[in-house]
Amino acid sequence: MERAGKFYWHESTIDYLVECYNNDGEHHMILRAKEHVDTCHPENEETYEDLENDLIEQVIQEINK
Repeated sequence: MERAGKFYWHESTIDYLVECYNNDGEHHMILRAKEHVDTCHPENEETYEDLENDLIEQVIQEINK
């Protein structure tokens, strides 16, 4: 099933961040998401903020399923 979002994130990344949320709360999950995005390489007009927002949004969508 295709996730709604601007960027593609590997399913294991989403699952890991959902687990972080479930075990340690939203703040911990957001910190881990930001750390993950820091390892990414934005292309063209992308920014780290765009990547962070999209990743967190996709994780929240998965949590709310």
